[in-house]
Amino acid sequence: MFGIGTPVIEVAISLILLYVLLSLVTSQLNELIAVIFSMRAANLRDGIVNMLGVETGADLTAEIYEHPLIQALGRRGGKQKPAYIPSETFVTVLLKVVEERSGDRILKPVPEIVPELRQTLRAQVDRLPPEFPPQVKRALYHVADGQYPVTYVQNVIESLPPGVADEIKQTLGAIIYNEDPLADFRAAVETLPDGLRAKGALLTLIDEANGDIQALRQSVERWFNDTMERVSGWYKRWAQTLITIISFIFVLLLNADTIMIARLLWDDSAARAALVAVAESATSQVEGPLDAEAQEALLSNIEQGLEGLSLPLGWHLEPEGPDDLRTLPTDLEGILLKLIGLVLTTFAVSLGAPFWFDLLGRFVNIRAEGQAPAVEPVEEAAGG
Repeated sequence: MFGIGTPVIEVAISLILLYVLLSLVTSQLNELIAVIFSMRAANLRDGIVNMLGVETGADLTAEIYEHPLIQALGRRGGKQKPAYIPSETFVTVLLKVVEERSGDRILKPVPEIVPELRQTLRAQVDRLPPEFPPQVKRALYHVADGQYPVTYVQNVIESLPPGVADEIKQTLGAIIYNEDPLADFRAAVETLPDGLRAKGALLTLIDEANGDIQALRQSVERWFNDTMERVSGWYKRWAQTLITIISFIFVLLLNADTIMIARLLWDDSAARAALVAVAESATSQVEGPLDAEAQEALLSNIEQGLEGLSLPLGWHLEPEGPDDLRTLPTDLEGILLKLIGLVLTTFAVSLGAPFWFDLLGRFVNIRAEGQAPAVEPVEEAAGG
């Protein structure tokens, strides 16, 4: 068993410190690529397209992005698409765009004529034949006698037996329209192309709102937030894939072979001591979660600490000795070990700086707790 404070702990701390350093640099490269190619903005737009559906002709998503409230969220005066849209803003713009699409085809509700429509409905029900289903007739009288939710009136329409006079259906439809505060928006949604995902979703949410515009806004907002959760998952998977690719290329260029590094550090106590000192200094200067700002400060601290140190990284084009581990191996065993070492480092770096920094702090604490206290020399008593 290795005791605490032996070279094993120091090699582990040194390796983890290098993993933290490589993870921080890889993360910055990944973020730079994401910014250059506007990956967050593109991912957000793809999510909205998936949410609303694709239509022929005019593009609903394009109209939303052309709205001034959305353009204001982008950069360069709206030329660069936003990477984030608040849910409240999206709901406002979506409802407005759908309303404006209908043009002059919307007839605004006129609640004042509802009492007259109810009287008309009662007269129509009175003229129904005796064999008409009594339960449906009672439901029609209920609608004629008082105010019922839109969904109730719709259910009454659906329960009408075949052959019922169209005038009753027309009257019921007029009652729904003129009594429903969302009737104009429903009519606007009805103008959307059949088969468009947004049309079916919005009509369902309108039915569930029962005439409450605030309830409709909240439902559309939940729909958007659920979509954004999936979009976030898409981006994380894409980012993880990119980080793994960047990590392997970066590790290969630096020859950051875990097996090689461990062997070199095992034989170099001075390098171990220097890296452990940098690790102790870095962990002592970070407080709280390792967010983006803390990562930048940590990277700067580690780089300052490593100035002047010769890290066990890099390739040697020509061997500097019979056992030079930094040259490209030529035998099968050496090639396999090199690949394993590079893959181990790639996997480690892909786990991210927060993971390794937390582990680094634990190993530093273990080493500190395991160090034996200095023994004071005992002076012999005079005359002893």
